[in-house]
Amino acid sequence: MTSAASVASAVEEVAARLGAVYVLVNNAGILRDGQLVKYKDGALAGAMSDEQFDAVIGVNLKGVFTCTRAVAPRMIQAGGGVILNASSVVGLYGNFGQTNYVATKAGVIGMTKVWARELGKYQIRVNAVAPGSLPPKWWRGCRRRSCKAWWGIRRWAAWASPRTSPTLTPGWHRTRHRLLRARCSAWTAGW
Repeated sequence: MTSAASVASAVEEVAARLGAVYVLVNNAGILRDGQLVKYKDGALAGAMSDEQFDAVIGVNLKGVFTCTRAVAPRMIQAGGGVILNASSVVGLYGNFGQTNYVATKAGVIGMTKVWARELGKYQIRVNAVAPGSLPPKWWRGCRRRSCKAWWGIRRWAAWASPRTSPTLTPGWHRTRHRLLRARCSAWTAGW
């Protein structure tokens, strides 16, 4: 898990060396894949462990929270800034065998929306990016069923992306006599 004390210490060190903090990029993430439950021949053959679940939650979700909580006061004192959170398209549409990872990436999108609203009045823009994987060139001409399914998921995720979905755009907020766009602009690379 992410230690709040070590994060606070790192932020203090950066501020001491460089002055004000204007940008934070939360771009750490780990995978511990495993099915929620796995049955074979009518018997339980495996399940996602607490350790697998907690490790991914600790880094991918709590890490983003801890770093942002440590940096936001510095940005407020500096008069504004930008926070960029790395999510994933799996946070929008899910992925087989990745309960823990999907939960964290959907959580990052949710936290980004909340923070965009909370921190916008301090001139802090909070955004998330949700990149997806791109297949090797040889997949593009593939006609197998698995390839078609992959491209179908990719097209569906693009349709459901925040660029085209008005439900993921918090909207306009009036702050200090001007309009600020407090928006979660999670976008997917290459779409």
